[in-house]
Amino acid sequence: MDSVKRIDPENYITLYRIYESISYVADEWMDFVVSEFARICDATTLAKSRNKHTVSTSLEAFRYFFKTECQSIDKLITAIDNGLQSDSKQVVIQCIQLYAGLYRFNNAKYRNCRTTIEHFQKSEIADIRNFADKTINLLDKPESKSLNSRFSVYSFSCFFVGAFSVSYALAVGKDSFIDLRYYVFAFIVGSLSAWLIHMFIVVNKKFSNSDFYQLVIGYGLLFSSLLVFINNNFPKDRCRFESYKVIGKGNMASGRHWGKGTPYVEIKRNNVDIQIFFSSDDQTLVDKAQRLNITTNEGLLGFEFIKTKELY
Repeated sequence: MDSVKRIDPENYITLYRIYESISYVADEWMDFVVSEFARICDATTLAKSRNKHTVSTSLEAFRYFFKTECQSIDKLITAIDNGLQSDSKQVVIQCIQLYAGLYRFNNAKYRNCRTTIEHFQKSEIADIRNFADKTINLLDKPESKSLNSRFSVYSFSCFFVGAFSVSYALAVGKDSFIDLRYYVFAFIVGSLSAWLIHMFIVVNKKFSNSDFYQLVIGYGLLFSSLLVFINNNFPKDRCRFESYKVIGKGNMASGRHWGKGTPYVEIKRNNVDIQIFFSSDDQTLVDKAQRLNITTNEGLLGFEFIKTKELY
């Protein structure tokens, strides 16, 4: 973990991911966790005033360890106690917030955490006193649905919509002459858009890796599907008739368990072998076909797609 110790505390997003990952095996890493907590506290104390908030933000990630119910959690609680004695106002505020997290997790077991926060309501430092007041007020309110829970629902919805849109893209895209690299490009654009939203709009929020991956993949799939949707649903009405000799035939997903699957004919278009798919009801026509006539149209994004197709 020497490499982790060399990470600048200002790079708190990276530290969030690391702390979250080791929280699942907290008992094995608790000594390291405590040393990291002390390192961030010291860095916050030494940081310039304008950087103290950013440096101390990594301390919020240590609440990941509260939910794992590790046997050695008392070591981390002791470290938080020490943080409350810090000369840094920002460290104290973050430790108060961690104590509030402990209390929310188990208010019966960690009743003393609330008592400690109440003690800071009498602090001589206005910022600490005001933060303690605000924290107590929040603890007294019924706990609402957390931002993390809402974000989890949002990220899953994005993934679900993206996955569902793929079924549309597969159904319509097979009659579109769109090169695979454009789908890949659209996926990358969508994924990067999700990454930018996550990193800059919700930069101070702590979300799980699984939520982040669902968001990125969901946006990527959605953008890939939009490529087909926008192109085919807004044509330029530039139709063209084409006729080709059938050079091959086959069935997609054929086999004992899948039946005959989806029949297709193979043609050579622009020196590229292309498979044109038909309904399983057209199996007889496909078997007898010698030629394929198609009418293509140019979509809004410049990609051609098949408007009509006939076998002879």
